[in-house]
Amino acid sequence: LTVNDIIDIDPETLELDLNHGRIGKLQNLEPLTQIERLYLRWNLITKIENVSTLVTLKELELYDNQISKIENLEALVNLEYGI
Repeated sequence: LTVNDIIDIDPETLELDLNHGRIGKLQNLEPLTQIERLYLRWNLITKIENVSTLVTLKELELYDNQISKIENLEALVNLEYGI
């Protein structure tokens, strides 16, 4: 599953909880232009990728996944808490 398979996301949302979503890949997050908190705990994510457009993100929770590779975090300049 991907994020878009689960829910139509309001691009103006500030917080998105996708815990326990059986999400396997981070993709199609570009519309989230104002997101500040993204919760993806307890999914099937193996790689942190495709998040460079989430520059407003302050909090990113990805624990209890199967992450083995991290990419594109350098653009998340507002990130206060992560992984």
